[in-house]
Amino acid sequence: CEVRNGLHMLIARATPCANMSSCQGILRKTGCCFSCEEVDKCQVHVNRTVLTHQGCATQAPVNVTFCGGSCPGLSKYSAEAQAMERQCTCCRETEAHEEVVTLRCPDGTAVRRTYTHVDKCTCAPACVHSPEAPEDSTPILLT
Repeated sequence: CEVRNGLHMLIARATPCANMSSCQGILRKTGCCFSCEEVDKCQVHVNRTVLTHQGCATQAPVNVTFCGGSCPGLSKYSAEAQAMERQCTCCRETEAHEEVVTLRCPDGTAVRRTYTHVDKCTCAPACVHSPEAPEDSTPILLT
């Protein structure tokens, strides 16, 4: 609003658009500009749960960590290769350690078991399945 010749006048002014060059999410057109919609990035998540194994269970919920979130990927036609070109990444652990927990059984005994605690996650190229657990390992089931 400006005052011209004693009258209040509305004046249209162009507002500059925000710089979106560092946007890691999805660009959305809002009017003349774009806005950045952040996506759930690959990171460590925590699920508090009671761990069980063969009828035995932890007495309190345990912080079980896992990797989750979005990672970049694309699939496009390559004229040079005359085929689809795919670049895939997935969210997976890069650092983890074993945690020991005590499970109480209905007969009053206690057993100690280990589970993998994820410390750090990243977007890794060419997702592959984890190797099978050794035959002598005893998995802990999440309920």
